[in-house]
Amino acid sequence: MKLSRILIAVVISAVFAGCAPKRHNLQPVDSPPKTIVQNGFSFLPLDEKGWYILGRMPHAVALAREGTSTDETHAIQGKLFKFPTFASDEAFVRAVKKGQANDTDIANPDRYRTLTHVVALYEHRGEPCAFSHIVTEDHGAKKRTDTPGLMILDVYALVCRHPQNRNAAISFSYSQRYYPENRNENIASKARQLIDSLGFTTLQ
Repeated sequence: MKLSRILIAVVISAVFAGCAPKRHNLQPVDSPPKTIVQNGFSFLPLDEKGWYILGRMPHAVALAREGTSTDETHAIQGKLFKFPTFASDEAFVRAVKKGQANDTDIANPDRYRTLTHVVALYEHRGEPCAFSHIVTEDHGAKKRTDTPGLMILDVYALVCRHPQNRNAAISFSYSQRYYPENRNENIASKARQLIDSLGFTTLQ
């Protein structure tokens, strides 16, 4: 996976909002949720109704649920991918931030305007990781309704190198796409809860 595609949650949110998913074609997440175990990582989904698994492979998984309005979405995405080695943890964090900033979607000035992009070194289960928060205005969001106006894409992400292999990394994110007036004040605590549940599993 390229650094420029770390925030695949952006794509997941757009796809889920852009079409009306047929519920019988999607696997619902258990309620209460059970730990999802992947190749290299695991996590416990949020205990909320309405989550569906959009896609799942051994090294990647994507979940989504609708938000307050028809056009709004919440998304969870985890992926194991190849990652280069760096001389220091600080260089690793800089590389993550650069990759996110160069994302071909986020960097599209005709559609997106970045309001916040903060990346910091973050210790997770004894491993140095990069924790980021990105908020953007989306002026070209795909919608199922004719509601006018921009939408906000709010993404919290954690990128960690796997303790078993420093050339393997995990990108794990929680995002919400919403109209500005519908911002969820609990988004940060939900993201922290979800990210704190992230664990490392044996690489296959």
